[in-house]
Amino acid sequence: MTARRIIPLLPLLVTLCGAQPETNIVWPLSLTRLGVSSWGSAGTGVAEAGLPDAPLTNPAALHTEGIVLYAEGARRFRTEYLFDLALDETDALPAYVCLSAGAGPFTAAAGYAETYDHRLTSGPVEVTTVENPDGTGEFFTMENRRRISMLFGALSYRFSDRLSAGVTVHYNSASLKDKLWHAVGEARGEGWGGTAGILTQPLNALHIGVSVSFGERITLPYSSAGLVIMTDDTVTGGNGRITAVSVSPQLYARLSVIVRAGVMMELTPSLAFLYAVEHTGWAAVSSNGDTYDVSAGVRYIAAPWLTLRAGLHHHPHPPVPPSTYALVNGQFDQDLFTAGAEVTVINHVRLSAAVTRCFLSTTKDFGQGDVMAGVQYSL
Repeated sequence: MTARRIIPLLPLLVTLCGAQPETNIVWPLSLTRLGVSSWGSAGTGVAEAGLPDAPLTNPAALHTEGIVLYAEGARRFRTEYLFDLALDETDALPAYVCLSAGAGPFTAAAGYAETYDHRLTSGPVEVTTVENPDGTGEFFTMENRRRISMLFGALSYRFSDRLSAGVTVHYNSASLKDKLWHAVGEARGEGWGGTAGILTQPLNALHIGVSVSFGERITLPYSSAGLVIMTDDTVTGGNGRITAVSVSPQLYARLSVIVRAGVMMELTPSLAFLYAVEHTGWAAVSSNGDTYDVSAGVRYIAAPWLTLRAGLHHHPHPPVPPSTYALVNGQFDQDLFTAGAEVTVINHVRLSAAVTRCFLSTTKDFGQGDVMAGVQYSL
């Protein structure tokens, strides 16, 4: 293998092929977007009632009349991330499916969600030797995949037009797979979690939403062929963030506690401003510091059949202690610019779409974007 290719990968190879027990390895974080309408305005939907992704962000905002079926998918584009590393180039089909039904003050929902999908790759790079300087015919490749999906059930209750509460119970499935040339390592585990929230309207034009997500520790038996998993692996998902600590040959994953708070201010009947803050309690499950995601967005109802959205979301990498080893000092902050639209094509069908574009602190350039699309059918 050429020196030009192998030297930038050395930190990654150390991560994959064995770390000292006292070492914390912090991985690049890619933020999975889930909920087309919410992410059209930068993920600010915690205080907006009736959005399809309410069971995951704030179940109190789950308001449905009759029966509604919703499904969405996403395409995450390849991003040249760092050195010879690339992120994403994945499809999520489906990313989210939800069936909800409302009767009186109650609304219930059930479905499936892929809340996190992180894919880091390198290669293919042709392997060369002294005897075969032009190539041996073999190619080096590396892939690191982390995924979280869930089955969920949710219930909300409207005490009045100005106050509602809700809860979601989800069964999380976490998996990881590492490929390093001829070596492969895999792990999978399941565990329970939940989300609870409230939604209130203290003033006619002001809506406030608050929710909290949590989960139990998940055991992931790890099997490998010539590969040793890192000691500490931290990833983030749309509804939860996990820290998996290696106790080889077994991993343990715990969902961090996430607290969300947001407001929606209706400046006019057509124009609304949305703002949200999301606190992740990393310190409870790892040596990293806590983080605050901040987002701001707008929603404009251009016509009864058309809604337009836009926003900005700041997603910080968790601060790492001085003794922690991390690629490029562990700083992988992301600033996402988002835009979206919702269109009612016929009385019972509503289509939604959103695009995101991310500014990465590692490359000081734009990268890592995706396209999301959803369809809602009201029975």
